[in-house]
Amino acid sequence: MSLKKATHIKLTVEEKAKLVALQKSQLIKTSGEITDLNYQDVKLVYGFLAKIISDRSYTGWTTHGHTGEDVHLYAYGQASEQLRGNWPNTKIAEAIFGWLDNQQ
Repeated sequence: MSLKKATHIKLTVEEKAKLVALQKSQLIKTSGEITDLNYQDVKLVYGFLAKIISDRSYTGWTTHGHTGEDVHLYAYGQASEQLRGNWPNTKIAEAIFGWLDNQQ
């Protein structure tokens, strides 16, 4: 499955060139499969994909790791009151996936 089909994200010319380079280096197979990567390869592929998703979702990050600490959330927009306050970090993904399931 293509990145566009899986995420509905249209890649820029620069992003397509980077993806092609990663495919040529065999870090990402043309099928989209990612296998047998060492730690440095994982960082390279993850960094590429995470930047695209973060840029498109207007997400900013203050750290590149997990601490296990609760997260204080600020939100605005429709139903934003459901995603505010101090949350255990594992509950955020559960809530988002629950909301997405209800959207379908």
